[in-house]
Amino acid sequence: MSVNTDAILCYGVPVQSETIEEFSEGETEEEFERNKKANPLGFLVWSGDPEESLGVKVRLLRHQSDSCPEYLVAVSASAVLAWRGKPKRIDNVLAGAGWAEAIDAFCKKYNIETDGTIGWWMASHWGQ
Repeated sequence: MSVNTDAILCYGVPVQSETIEEFSEGETEEEFERNKKANPLGFLVWSGDPEESLGVKVRLLRHQSDSCPEYLVAVSASAVLAWRGKPKRIDNVLAGAGWAEAIDAFCKKYNIETDGTIGWWMASHWGQ
């Protein structure tokens, strides 16, 4: 068993933790589809897929830890993940046109409660 300690840098906004529930795949294809519709935010975290918001791809990133997850709504193009022994070079930390508006629209669409501060965030994730 290995432990990962990832660093995350992204343009986005922190989500209040109780907003997102863990996604359950279920036992059958019907359960999977039902759970996907009932818990779209949990599914977006589980799948890692970005969603288009005002022409900008936005995704949910998990940080903190596997056992006590926290989340960020982030512009996909801004997300840089690095892990122990694999540093990443950062060449640009400027926000793209429409990024803040796309994050705001995504949060409103899913009724995501945030602290309201959209900007650059650095976080970490510890997991096994």
